[in-house]
Amino acid sequence: MKSKSIFNNIIYIALFVILLIILILLLTGHKLYYVKTSSMDPEIPQWSLICDKVYKDKSDFYNDITIGSDITFRTNNGTVVTHRIIFIDKENDLINLLI
Repeated sequence: MKSKSIFNNIIYIALFVILLIILILLLTGHKLYYVKTSSMDPEIPQWSLICDKVYKDKSDFYNDITIGSDITFRTNNGTVVTHRIIFIDKENDLINLLI
């Protein structure tokens, strides 16, 4: 019986740590998404949980991204999409994505 109690405690601690990490991420301006399609395979498999920083300022966004960064954004029709950046032109506010 003691081993079952230890196992349950380990599960509860693990769940608490996971929830704490998620709470910290949400409080620090991040958002969780899951990848619905295989468009990012093999780097990000379908149904993977991803965490992205939410930018309120365009200059912060441009300071953080590089070629090869994966970004998640909402399209004009409301679809949430994750793609990899392959080209950045900050002067002309242009980013090309690998689709």
